[in-house]
Amino acid sequence: MPFEVSRKLKEGMDEKLDAHEADEDHLRNAEAAYLELAEYYRWEKISCFIDNKNARDVEEIHKNILKIINALDRI
Repeated sequence: MPFEVSRKLKEGMDEKLDAHEADEDHLRNAEAAYLELAEYYRWEKISCFIDNKNARDVEEIHKNILKIINALDRI
């Protein structure tokens, strides 16, 4: 999940951020590391958002994941 999107989602929640969630550098570095791993291993990325603002339906994301898993079974 992009850092900016996760930050906006957390703004609307009434909960205290833990040490990792409160550290912007940590979150940006984690995002970059996962994107680098996905590229290196050629993992398929699944976007949970339509336009980095509006969340996709959970069921739609679930179907997307199953489609990818089923395609792996055929390899």
